[in-house]
Amino acid sequence: GITLSRATLTNLTKRGIELLRPIVVEQLISVLDSKVLAMDETPIKATRQPGVGNQPGKMKQAYFWPIYGEQDEVVFTFSQSRGL
Repeated sequence: GITLSRATLTNLTKRGIELLRPIVVEQLISVLDSKVLAMDETPIKATRQPGVGNQPGKMKQAYFWPIYGEQDEVVFTFSQSRGL
């Protein structure tokens, strides 16, 4: 029965993500050191483009890139484009 504001939930989520970031970086380094990689491109709609007038914005194309390494590790990367 605890009620938290949206701002509090957002701040707690951001803090949790920052605590996990070093783990993800090290896991990505380990996966990229693999001799063999498997990778997949998964297009999704994410991040809104600004709307015009009273019209809501449109969703933009973005991508998840799951990368699988030889030690059975998977890292999911996200990009707003197919470029580096």
